[in-house]
Amino acid sequence: MEKEKAVKLKLGKKKILVLAIIAAAIVVAVVVFALSRHRGSADSGKAYVSQVSSVNAAGANDADAGSVNRYSGKVETQKTQKISLDSSKTIKEIYVKAGDKVSKGDPLFTYDTQGTELKIEQDQLKIEQLNQTISNDNDQVAQLQKDLKSASSSDKAGISAQIQTLQAEIAQSNYDIETTKVEIQRYQSEVNNATVKAKLDGTVESVADISGDSGTTLDSDSSTDSSSGTDSTDRTDSDSTSTDSSASSTDGSSSSSNTLMTIVGTGDLRVKGTVSEQNVGNLAEGMNVIVRSRVDTTKTWTGTLTSISSKPEESTDSSSSMYSDPTGSSEPASKYSFYVTLDNADDLLLGQHVTVEPDEGQEAKRNGIWLDSSYLVQQESGDSTAYVWAVSKAGGKLEKRQVQLGDYDDQLNIYEIKSGLSEDDYIAWPDDSCKEGAPTVADTSTSDTGSTGTDDGGSTDGAVTAD
Repeated sequence: MEKEKAVKLKLGKKKILVLAIIAAAIVVAVVVFALSRHRGSADSGKAYVSQVSSVNAAGANDADAGSVNRYSGKVETQKTQKISLDSSKTIKEIYVKAGDKVSKGDPLFTYDTQGTELKIEQDQLKIEQLNQTISNDNDQVAQLQKDLKSASSSDKAGISAQIQTLQAEIAQSNYDIETTKVEIQRYQSEVNNATVKAKLDGTVESVADISGDSGTTLDSDSSTDSSSGTDSTDRTDSDSTSTDSSASSTDGSSSSSNTLMTIVGTGDLRVKGTVSEQNVGNLAEGMNVIVRSRVDTTKTWTGTLTSISSKPEESTDSSSSMYSDPTGSSEPASKYSFYVTLDNADDLLLGQHVTVEPDEGQEAKRNGIWLDSSYLVQQESGDSTAYVWAVSKAGGKLEKRQVQLGDYDDQLNIYEIKSGLSEDDYIAWPDDSCKEGAPTVADTSTSDTGSTGTDDGGSTDGAVTAD
């Protein structure tokens, strides 16, 4: 909990710093523009004006400055059935191949039970032999008990000893019969469950090639369902939250390297993302995130980061990312998986590649007109009204126009203009050249101060596909 609080505090400080940088950038842009136009207007006597739409800061936020880290991700199903291999049973036949659609209960493959059936026959024969031994021993005991009644005192001790020995043999034989019956039940269960079936509706994602491995065997089939939650205390990988050992092995061992078959279920989708060891500290379980399409970055989905794997992914890519330590030497950077539960998955496709970013309000776009405070002339701080130097169209006469103020963003130092201006109007940065009736000329070089967005190949640490 303390670590999560520290991460959130760190993210909060980072956001404040970034917002301050954006605010400073907006002010600098406005001042530079104004100073350059002031020099021109001093010579010509004209006031340079910009269209309100070009200086509208309604879209300005920290995401536009490329400050929000994005991490690569892929859409997958929340339910997966994995079947692994071991050395306890040999596979006789596989009925499906990669890409096949399966329904719950469909046969996937079957074990070779010839050896198990032979063991059942041997155990059944063993029980018959034990029953025969018990019958013979009981006959001997009955006869000895008759002999005991007519035996002399000197012979009774020996006869009693024989009876006790036979009775011990009978007890041992009965015990052996019961243990053998249990063994037969186990073998019979293996025969009855020789055919492994699908436990969910889905698609066969992969089937291992075992054509050249006569000893290929089945270990256990495991169904995982991340929707049931994971242990957030130890940050357990949600791919291993539960195991069903109905197809059991002698030692219960299982690993991803001996997986025979993987079935991805049809149903709820989630996002599996990856983050490098340098940036894993920026993420925390329970944080809200935004999932963004790689093809169309305006298409987004929301969700919650539900778990982060505590074990690094095994990398088979020789071109894996590197990082430099303080000495300047390069070392391979480990990557960790994290999982996002989506609020909705409308229009998302299984296998679709996306990016994931912490939700810091970057999608909460403002509506209407928002101006930097430097454009406004206020009589007193906090007044609900102010005035601007405006003109309805470039080339017209400058006028001192009153505007009604709305909300104020103290981080970006911008005001909402509720009335008095439209996006088609033009305004001038207030300086000595602004006078009632002054001629105006349109500035055609003004850049959009409200959209300093970041390219999808952002170069900041961890930003956009840095992982």
